[in-house]
Amino acid sequence: MMEIQVNLTDLATLGAEFAARSQRARVLGLLAVESASVEEAPVRTSNLRSAITTNAAEGLVYVSGAAPYARYVHEGTGLYGPRRERIKPKTKKALMWPGAIHPVASVAGIHPNPFMDRGAARSVPRVVQAIDEAFA
Repeated sequence: MMEIQVNLTDLATLGAEFAARSQRARVLGLLAVESASVEEAPVRTSNLRSAITTNAAEGLVYVSGAAPYARYVHEGTGLYGPRRERIKPKTKKALMWPGAIHPVASVAGIHPNPFMDRGAARSVPRVVQAIDEAFA
Protein backbone atom coordinates (compact mmCIF):
# COMPACT_ATOMS: atom_id res chain seq x y z
CA MET A 1 0.00 0.00 0.00
CA MET A 2 1.23 3.53 -0.85
CA GLU A 3 0.99 6.47 1.51
CA ILE A 4 0.92 10.13 0.38
CA GLN A 5 1.74 12.93 2.80
CA VAL A 6 0.93 16.57 2.08
CA ASN A 7 2.51 19.40 4.03
CA LEU A 8 0.14 22.38 4.11
CA THR A 9 2.19 24.61 6.41
CA ASP A 10 3.58 26.69 3.50
CA LEU A 11 0.22 27.16 1.78
CA ALA A 12 -0.29 30.71 3.09
CA THR A 13 3.13 31.86 1.87
CA LEU A 14 2.55 30.17 -1.47
CA GLY A 15 -0.53 32.35 -2.02
CA ALA A 16 1.38 35.54 -1.21
CA GLU A 17 4.30 34.51 -3.42
CA PHE A 18 1.98 33.66 -6.30
CA ALA A 19 0.24 37.04 -5.97
CA ALA A 20 3.58 38.87 -5.99
CA ARG A 21 4.83 36.94 -9.01
CA SER A 22 1.62 37.43 -10.96
CA GLN A 23 1.68 41.18 -10.19
CA ARG A 24 5.27 41.36 -11.43
CA ALA A 25 4.33 39.53 -14.64
CA ARG A 26 1.36 41.84 -15.13
CA VAL A 27 3.43 45.01 -14.72
CA LEU A 28 6.21 43.74 -16.99
CA GLY A 29 3.62 42.73 -19.58
CA LEU A 30 1.97 46.15 -19.45
CA LEU A 31 5.32 47.88 -19.84
CA ALA A 32 6.09 45.68 -22.86
CA VAL A 33 2.78 46.69 -24.50
CA GLU A 34 3.43 50.35 -23.67
CA SER A 35 6.93 50.41 -25.16
CA ALA A 36 5.83 48.60 -28.33
CA SER A 37 2.89 51.02 -28.74
CA VAL A 38 5.23 54.00 -28.29
CA GLU A 39 7.47 52.61 -31.03
CA GLU A 40 4.47 52.15 -33.34
CA ALA A 41 2.92 55.61 -32.72
CA PRO A 42 3.27 58.08 -35.58
CA VAL A 43 5.54 61.04 -34.88
CA ARG A 44 4.93 64.59 -35.95
CA THR A 45 5.47 66.44 -32.67
CA SER A 46 6.10 63.40 -30.39
CA ASN A 47 3.12 64.53 -28.28
CA LEU A 48 1.26 61.33 -29.10
CA ARG A 49 4.19 59.11 -28.15
CA SER A 50 4.74 60.87 -24.85
CA ALA A 51 1.03 60.56 -24.01
CA ILE A 52 1.06 56.74 -24.09
CA THR A 53 1.18 55.55 -20.50
CA THR A 54 0.49 52.56 -18.26
CA ASN A 55 -1.84 52.29 -15.29
CA ALA A 56 -0.78 49.10 -13.50
CA ALA A 57 -3.50 49.43 -10.85
CA GLU A 58 -6.21 49.08 -13.50
CA GLY A 59 -4.15 46.89 -15.82
CA LEU A 60 -4.37 49.33 -18.72
CA VAL A 61 -2.12 50.82 -21.35
CA TYR A 62 -3.76 53.93 -22.76
CA VAL A 63 -3.21 57.33 -24.33
CA SER A 64 -3.59 60.11 -21.77
CA GLY A 65 -5.54 63.32 -22.21
CA ALA A 66 -2.37 65.07 -23.36
CA ALA A 67 -3.19 63.80 -26.86
CA PRO A 68 -6.98 64.11 -27.25
CA TYR A 69 -6.63 63.49 -31.00
CA ALA A 70 -5.19 59.98 -30.49
CA ARG A 71 -8.54 58.30 -31.09
CA TYR A 72 -8.87 59.98 -34.48
CA VAL A 73 -5.35 58.92 -35.47
CA HIS A 74 -6.03 55.36 -34.33
CA GLU A 75 -9.54 54.91 -35.80
CA GLY A 76 -9.40 57.33 -38.75
CA THR A 77 -11.89 60.06 -39.61
CA GLY A 78 -14.43 60.83 -42.31
CA LEU A 79 -14.72 58.18 -45.02
CA TYR A 80 -12.05 56.09 -43.32
CA GLY A 81 -13.36 56.35 -39.76
CA PRO A 82 -16.27 54.78 -37.90
CA ARG A 83 -18.94 57.01 -39.53
CA ARG A 84 -17.83 56.28 -43.12
CA GLU A 85 -18.93 59.69 -44.47
CA ARG A 86 -17.17 62.82 -45.67
CA ILE A 87 -16.48 65.57 -43.16
CA LYS A 88 -18.74 68.58 -43.84
CA PRO A 89 -19.22 71.88 -42.02
CA LYS A 90 -22.06 71.94 -39.48
CA THR A 91 -22.90 75.63 -39.39
CA LYS A 92 -21.06 77.27 -42.33
CA LYS A 93 -20.91 76.70 -46.07
CA ALA A 94 -17.28 75.56 -46.17
CA LEU A 95 -14.37 74.29 -44.10
CA MET A 96 -11.28 76.42 -43.63
CA TRP A 97 -8.18 75.93 -41.46
CA PRO A 98 -4.77 77.57 -41.11
CA GLY A 99 -2.63 76.62 -44.07
CA ALA A 100 -5.54 75.76 -46.37
CA ILE A 101 -5.31 77.37 -49.80
CA HIS A 102 -9.06 77.96 -50.08
CA PRO A 103 -12.28 76.93 -48.31
CA VAL A 104 -13.63 73.47 -49.17
CA ALA A 105 -17.14 72.03 -48.99
CA SER A 106 -15.97 68.71 -47.52
CA VAL A 107 -12.91 66.54 -46.92
CA ALA A 108 -12.45 62.78 -47.05
CA GLY A 109 -10.69 62.47 -43.66
CA ILE A 110 -7.61 60.50 -42.63
CA HIS A 111 -6.88 56.79 -42.89
CA PRO A 112 -6.74 54.88 -39.59
CA ASN A 113 -3.35 54.20 -38.04
CA PRO A 114 -4.01 51.50 -35.39
CA PHE A 115 -0.68 51.96 -33.61
CA MET A 116 -1.98 50.65 -30.26
CA ASP A 117 -3.22 47.44 -31.89
CA ARG A 118 0.10 46.94 -33.66
CA GLY A 119 1.97 47.61 -30.43
CA ALA A 120 -0.13 45.07 -28.54
CA ALA A 121 0.41 42.45 -31.25
CA ARG A 122 4.18 43.12 -31.38
CA SER A 123 4.52 42.82 -27.61
CA VAL A 124 3.09 39.29 -27.30
CA PRO A 125 6.52 37.57 -27.22
CA ARG A 126 7.74 40.01 -24.55
CA VAL A 127 4.58 39.48 -22.48
CA VAL A 128 5.05 35.71 -22.64
CA GLN A 129 8.70 36.18 -21.66
CA ALA A 130 7.66 38.34 -18.67
CA ILE A 131 5.28 35.61 -17.48
CA ASP A 132 7.95 32.94 -17.92
CA GLU A 133 10.51 34.99 -15.98
CA ALA A 134 8.09 35.80 -13.16
CA PHE A 135 7.21 32.16 -12.59
CA ALA A 136 10.61 30.60 -13.34
